[in-house]
Amino acid sequence: GEEMKLHAGVYYLTRDIYSPEVGDLRVQFYYAGHVEETISVIGQQIGETLHPYMTSTGNHLLLLQPGTRTVEEMFASEHAQNRVLTWSLRLAGWFLMFLGLTCVSHIVNSLVSSSCLLREVVTLGLGSTNCTLSMSTSLVIIGGAWCVYRPGLALLILVVAALPFIRAAMNHNTTEGTLTQRTNGYRRVQ
Repeated sequence: GEEMKLHAGVYYLTRDIYSPEVGDLRVQFYYAGHVEETISVIGQQIGETLHPYMTSTGNHLLLLQPGTRTVEEMFASEHAQNRVLTWSLRLAGWFLMFLGLTCVSHIVNSLVSSSCLLREVVTLGLGSTNCTLSMSTSLVIIGGAWCVYRPGLALLILVVAALPFIRAAMNHNTTEGTLTQRTNGYRRVQ
């Protein structure tokens, strides 16, 4: 009663592929390119099969690329792909942080909407503040991730993250002494 059936690239030896029973067989074939095609592989060969190589850190390593490539070319290609993925994730993280701060600023706007003066002051700087805070926070997270591997780079990133706040503090201190104040009709410079 059992017959060989092909479904979605898998061969089944069963009565019904949608109701498997104990003893049914499922066979699937894999290949790395056509007969005449050259493939470059980095992995571990056990017998006649290739398996992922277990690194000293416990990670699995199995790279497969079409054509004849050197080890250096394959690792350079993987590093480039990892770099693109890393920067994409950093950009996505910054954008999500910016969106989160924008949502919070809308809540703040709603809270101060009853006061005209507060509404104008708060609305004036929220766009640039959201951008600055999200960039600085993202840089702090990125710098924190680098602390173990490259402390010098981490310190540099953390200093860059603090620059907007340092500049704002310096601007606040320099403008504080030049403000004019009217006392009894006279203008006094502090």
